[in-house]
Amino acid sequence: MFVRRIAWLCTFLFSTVFLAGCAEESGELFVDIRWQVKCPVGAPSCFPSQHRQHDIFTFQGGSSNEDPPLPVGMSCLVEPHTAGRVLWNFSAVTSEYRLTIRNAVIPREGGPVSGSSCTVEFVDAVNTYVGACGSAPLSEDQPCRLTSVGFAYEDRIMGLFGPTLSTSLVCEGIRAPSTAILVRNLSAPNVPGETVNGLVPINIVNCEGMPLD
Repeated sequence: MFVRRIAWLCTFLFSTVFLAGCAEESGELFVDIRWQVKCPVGAPSCFPSQHRQHDIFTFQGGSSNEDPPLPVGMSCLVEPHTAGRVLWNFSAVTSEYRLTIRNAVIPREGGPVSGSSCTVEFVDAVNTYVGACGSAPLSEDQPCRLTSVGFAYEDRIMGLFGPTLSTSLVCEGIRAPSTAILVRNLSAPNVPGETVNGLVPINIVNCEGMPLD
């Protein structure tokens, strides 16, 4: 999968700007995130066969990296918050699913996520799941954990240079506000040949508001 993602990006850049190599700097928003909704052990009304992998690896205005591909709308914003901190909001939306991170407070130099109103929200089939987020260990009060956020100007996504926001996400026991008995996990898919640690890597290039001054 990793090789396929590199090859896809090289092909895209070569075909669009006729580069001889695979290193390019673009001002467009680019998102690399892949996740899967999973059933906690013993969860009612939860069927693993319903929860396919979701794979977004594209520029703004592109389509998901799935079969069949789905047009995806994306937004990302980093803006000043309190002294020494910034506020991060992100969303990726298709006709079948949605993943949103709201009100994540981060030190300007990067670091752990905080904020009393930090939430992760995702839509799986017809149900919406919402849970508090932060970098503290997972708990019933905070079912979603974001690892320390990094801000850098680097080639984190092979072949694509630019101001990059990087973190990882995992959710355990996140509930549907409309039906409290519905509970789900969100983690990295089990991809053969790749290390599985549960964390969903998130790499975003050219998020609005970056690079930070």
